[in-house]
Amino acid sequence: MKHVCSEWIMFIDAGVKVSSGTIKRALYQSIEQGVDLLSLAPRIKCDCLTEWMVQPIIAI
Repeated sequence: MKHVCSEWIMFIDAGVKVSSGTIKRALYQSIEQGVDLLSLAPRIKCDCLTEWMVQPIIAI
């Protein structure tokens, strides 16, 4: 079993695409505000009618 030796741990879903600079900005904001936990909400991309009907409900 491996142990994590870091002040920060990031969990991200396999299907998530992160925009350039997002992680850097999130880390900076966390340090500046002295937060212990920061949770980001993704922008949902819907490509068809079925996704438009289901995904926004899941995100709530």
